[in-house]
Amino acid sequence: VSLLRAAGAVLIGKTATVEFAGVGAIPDTRNPFDLDYSPGGSSAGSGAAVGAGLVPLALATQTGGSTIRPGSFCGVAAFKPTWGRVSVEGLKPFAPGLDTVGWIASDATLLEAVAAAYGIESERDSGEEKRLRIGFYRTPYYDEAQPETLSALEQARGLLERAGHAVEDVSGPSGSESLNKWQDILMHGEGRFSLLAEYRRDPSLAHKGVSDLVENRKGISSADMLEAYDHIAALRPQYDKALSGFDAWLTPAVPGIAPRIGDGNGLATFNRLFTALHVPCVTLPGFTGPNDLPVGIQLVAP
Repeated sequence: VSLLRAAGAVLIGKTATVEFAGVGAIPDTRNPFDLDYSPGGSSAGSGAAVGAGLVPLALATQTGGSTIRPGSFCGVAAFKPTWGRVSVEGLKPFAPGLDTVGWIASDATLLEAVAAAYGIESERDSGEEKRLRIGFYRTPYYDEAQPETLSALEQARGLLERAGHAVEDVSGPSGSESLNKWQDILMHGEGRFSLLAEYRRDPSLAHKGVSDLVENRKGISSADMLEAYDHIAALRPQYDKALSGFDAWLTPAVPGIAPRIGDGNGLATFNRLFTALHVPCVTLPGFTGPNDLPVGIQLVAP
């Protein structure tokens, strides 16, 4: 916050989030495009505030899909930088090996300005016009994408190709199909200990999601966590190699449009793997699905 203030930002206030930015009570925040639908989460208020035009910029965090998903559902741009590139000092940790500070903005130019305020410098000249090489990565979970997401991806691919950029089908390294499972193990395994003190103050006050987490009702063992750490660590350099030579990969950002209020805040199907891999992700608006609700697409970079 101090870095943003130094760059000229005016802080308006705090927005609603899912409890502990991970599990627990879901706020009654609404999607600005249709109040019967969720804005996503956990950074629900950030996505809704920017999507409604209340502010041009809001901070967010991502441990699973909590920055990219609200951006996609609320029709705005959102950026999750490389893990560790923005300090998490002052942040209540959930899963320290995954937690990443991101931001949601009214346009992509503002995303870049905030990155500069945080000392993240592009290794490429953003003003340089060149033919981009984009990989089209369906991910191992492509069969979970709804028609509106498939349509948005094909539209995005067509726009890139008509602009003269090269778009090539790519496949991820072997073992990628288990990334979401391993991310879930780490998120819940680390989250269990991060919330232990809060839970023990008065377990009777805890939301079921919090008590299930801290009481380890998933039965995650130390061996499970070590296996997840090792498998993810082994895949990171393989993805770095696969991404090298590309400017970015085009992938789904969300399975489809936002769910209705009361049906959760959406799935992180196409976010978990990239959060685990620690790679930067950006979601861009411009596409719609049923009921004219937004559907974002995602670019993943080396």
